[in-house]
Amino acid sequence: GAVGSRLYQLAGTVAATITNPPGAENCDKNGPCGVPGMVGLAQTTSGSVENLLTLKDGSIESAVVQADLAAAALGGSDAFKAGGPFTELRALARIGSTCAQIAVPLASPIQSPADLKGKTVALGPKTGDSAATAMPLLAAFGITAKKAQFVFGEFPAAYADLTDGNVHAVVLVDGFPNADLSAFAQSTDIRLLAVDGASAEKLRKDRPYIGASSIPGGTYKGQPNAVPTIDVPLLWVASAKLDNHQAYALVKALGSTAAQNQNGTLNFGQAALTAPLRVHPGAQTYFEERNAAGSGSTN
Repeated sequence: GAVGSRLYQLAGTVAATITNPPGAENCDKNGPCGVPGMVGLAQTTSGSVENLLTLKDGSIESAVVQADLAAAALGGSDAFKAGGPFTELRALARIGSTCAQIAVPLASPIQSPADLKGKTVALGPKTGDSAATAMPLLAAFGITAKKAQFVFGEFPAAYADLTDGNVHAVVLVDGFPNADLSAFAQSTDIRLLAVDGASAEKLRKDRPYIGASSIPGGTYKGQPNAVPTIDVPLLWVASAKLDNHQAYALVKALGSTAAQNQNGTLNFGQAALTAPLRVHPGAQTYFEERNAAGSGSTN
């Protein structure tokens, strides 16, 4: 993903964790060891769609992606219709999540996503993760492109338009606190809409890998209380063609250092819960060994 995004933060964590280049000194047996002979590199992209397309064509070996877009790639729907189903897509681990964050001006009469009918809504870049997740989310609340005006573009411009009244809401799907939104909230009074109720439950029923979550109070300036929302798992993925032994080594390297992760982005506690994707057999072997050894829960 883009620099600063949760995707890119996690990619950097993974890359550092698996790295153990040829000629490196032997690692401390009690510390992170990486995968012998391997160098991991985090690469900037436009997000999950680009990641999945380049993974399918073999230009990269693994990627961090949103679960909803992984589901679309697996089934060959939406942005992936032209290339057909990515049937060999597999998960190495679930390593975090993003959540929906819908910002409106503090004084706006809009109280729910359902109130966006007839409004102008900024969804971020057209091929980005936020737009791809936002459209079915808003549709669950009855808001489609026929009932509201969706606009696309970079988020800094969208926040400027929100200040000027040119858009009524900005929908962001990322980890929190998002740096751009946090900076915007320092200069402009905003409010986050709750994404909950029957409409959110319907979305979660249709896409059972999506969870209920909340943005803690104080995450952004002027947000005193927790705000209910949905979260979307972030999956570390690869092709089924990846060698089983290598997949095992990769996930073991990440799992062995997950407890030492200090940046707050990596969450390995639900690593084996990779719906909607099947777990890569090499990763599955690691999870089974880990559970048998009692070295950590994957639930």
